[in-house]
Amino acid sequence: MRNILIEISAVNPDTKLINVVRLSAAHAKAEGVFLDGKVWVPAITGDPEHSISYWGDGRTQPLTVSYGQVDLILSRALDNKHWGKLDFDGADATIWIGEMGAPFASYRQTYTGKIGPFIEADSRTARFSLLGAEAQLNRELLDRTYAGTGGLEGPSAITGTLKPISFGECVNVEPVRFDTIKFIYQVNAYAATPINAVYSSALSLGAPATVATSYAALVALPSSRVSGHRALALACSALVAIPATRRSPPTSAPP
Repeated sequence: MRNILIEISAVNPDTKLINVVRLSAAHAKAEGVFLDGKVWVPAITGDPEHSISYWGDGRTQPLTVSYGQVDLILSRALDNKHWGKLDFDGADATIWIGEMGAPFASYRQTYTGKIGPFIEADSRTARFSLLGAEAQLNRELLDRTYAGTGGLEGPSAITGTLKPISFGECVNVEPVRFDTIKFIYQVNAYAATPINAVYSSALSLGAPATVATSYAALVALPSSRVSGHRALALACSALVAIPATRRSPPTSAPP
C-alpha cells in the first residue's frame, strides 16, 4: 500500500516563527506515521494530481500546469485543529511517496515548491493547493519606491512611484525625472549602470560635458557647466542630468 508524506514550513502569524507541519496518508498505520525519527500526522485523504493543459475549445491554448491540491481531515484526535491559524500561503513544502512499511530512505521525493493558503471547507476537512517552484516568480520584481523626501528620493509628487531598473542592452529608455530643478533623471536604482548615449527629441546630446562621482557632486555643478549632458554612476544609482534648455523627456541607452 502506498504512503504519502508532506512536510510544510508554515508560519505562526503571532510569533512569526516557522512551524513545521508533517502529514501522512489518513490510512497510515504506525509504520507510515513514525518515520525518519519524526511523527507524520495521518490526515491526508486526497493525493495531488499533476496535470498539463494546452488544448481547449477545439484549439491550442496557453500552456497551463496544475500541481493539484491536497485534501485532509481535521480532528481533535489528530491534534491538528489549530492548523487553520497558521499561515500556509507561500510556504515551502516537500512531498515523498513510498510503500507503507518501507524505510524513509526508500521514499521518492516527488515535489518541492510553494503551496497556497490553507482552506477549511468545514470543521472537519481542509485543503491547500500546490503552486510549484515557479510561484516565486509570480510577484512584483520591483520593490523600491521614491520616498518623496527630496534628493535621491525625489519630490513629494512622485512618492510611491516605483524606482526603475534596467537589464542588458536597453534602447529608447525614458528615465524617471526625480529632480525637476536640476533636470536629473534615473534609469536604474538597483545597480551602477553606464549610460552610452542620451537623446532629447530624437537628437543626441553628445558626449558628457562633465562626469560627477557622486549625486552631491552632480547637484552642485553650476548650470553653466551643463552644455551637454552629465552621466553619473553610483553604487546603487544610474543618473543623468540634461541641460535645462531641453524640455522634452530624454531617452537613454544604458547597456
